[in-house]
Amino acid sequence: MAISDINLGSGPTFDLARHLHTVGLPFLIATGYDGEVMPDDLTKVVRLEKPFRTHDLISAAAGVYEATKTGGRGRHLARCLTS
Repeated sequence: MAISDINLGSGPTFDLARHLHTVGLPFLIATGYDGEVMPDDLTKVVRLEKPFRTHDLISAAAGVYEATKTGGRGRHLARCLTS
């Protein structure tokens, strides 16, 4: 499982998220950007909006993990947690 931001130094980029999606690795995005910046192909990725609480990150990661255990894929969860 991976946790990544979409700003990896020079503004938003979606290359890593698309790669994780393509290879089927469960992941979530932790970012300061709101959902409007997400491209259509990544809108169903679990996204935490900064700032968030530690327990929100743990809960989101556990949800992605549980979805993969039960045969789902974490990237198909449509969920955004804000604090």
